[in-house]
Amino acid sequence: DNMNISDFIDKFLNSNQVILAFGETFHGTHELAVSAVAKHLNGFAGIFLEKAVSQQSDVDEYLVKGIVNEKLERHFQNAAKEGKDVRGTLLAILDVARLNKVPVFCVDSSKEKTEEYSKEATIGRYFLRGSSRDEDLFENIQKSITIDKKYLFFGGFQHLMGGTHFRSGEPTLGSKLRTKYQDGFYSVAIYKLKVEDRNIIENDIAAFNIKDRSENNSAFEKFVKQSDIETNNSDGTPKFDGYILHK
Repeated sequence: DNMNISDFIDKFLNSNQVILAFGETFHGTHELAVSAVAKHLNGFAGIFLEKAVSQQSDVDEYLVKGIVNEKLERHFQNAAKEGKDVRGTLLAILDVARLNKVPVFCVDSSKEKTEEYSKEATIGRYFLRGSSRDEDLFENIQKSITIDKKYLFFGGFQHLMGGTHFRSGEPTLGSKLRTKYQDGFYSVAIYKLKVEDRNIIENDIAAFNIKDRSENNSAFEKFVKQSDIETNNSDGTPKFDGYILHK
């Protein structure tokens, strides 16, 4: 059923679930959705970001001082060269985390070689032990989770799907979290509507809980039809538990 973001997050916070994971379908284009989610950080014990562990000190510096240091600025500029405006989305999260003193963890493979991250990858990263970013993401999330607390994750939607990652062929973060937490893991894909599809939702943003299809999701069904996306895996299981659509 179609919900506003507040109700969507309240429902999660009142459940026995552990990780609410948001997958961006294109990095840097979902500031509206990320900002809406970020307003509700209070109930969470921590936020996991698909950012390299080597960026943790830059994120920490921002959380303490509210200043974008040189390294973080360079990260924004490099992403912008790839057509990704990640500044708005990241700072939307960090500003609220800073205000509410919510810890933020960078959990992706390192971009710098360290004693711990010494396995060089072909993608300009250094792995912890294994041979995929998904494994490092999972290991680093595990390290920081406390039982009976709730956490948010923000990253790319490909990592949250079940099965194996299309690039590495290794099990995705999503499949690892599903195995570990079963129904305690809730995944959400974020889509920005094309101009011609914006009339599908009444407000600027809407959340859909696919897991609980008690009501007819006519707006969501219309979106699926018009955007031609596959919502199920080959085995018939849903790719995501929920969706956020925004203008």
